[in-house]
Amino acid sequence: MKILVIDKSPQFLQAARNFIGVLPACECLTAASLQEALGLEAARQADMVLIDYSLRSAGGESAARRFKALAPAARVVLLTEDVAAYRDSCMAAGADECAAKDAIGRDLPRLVAHIGSNRKGKAFA
Repeated sequence: MKILVIDKSPQFLQAARNFIGVLPACECLTAASLQEALGLEAARQADMVLIDYSLRSAGGESAARRFKALAPAARVVLLTEDVAAYRDSCMAAGADECAAKDAIGRDLPRLVAHIGSNRKGKAFA
């Protein structure tokens, strides 16, 4: 499973690589901006895209819409500091999920499991 992480923080990108690196059959791609991510040919085959809601210039909502158009099968997860405050805007932007950025290490296995379940015909929740 290819997981693309888009975040402006090099520290967060490294942490994401570390978390994803221990998940079975998962490959991590990273980008520091939407433009960089769109330039990655492999991004078109991503199964999941984790996007920082507060991306500079493009913004997480715009990035979610772009990725849903670029890779419709990919599950887009917007990462925020406050899930309750941003859930509605994340969903309105076309994201499949809104997750807490500071809990992604804990939540990532659940998100990956949902994609695996979805491939078997079950709904993503």
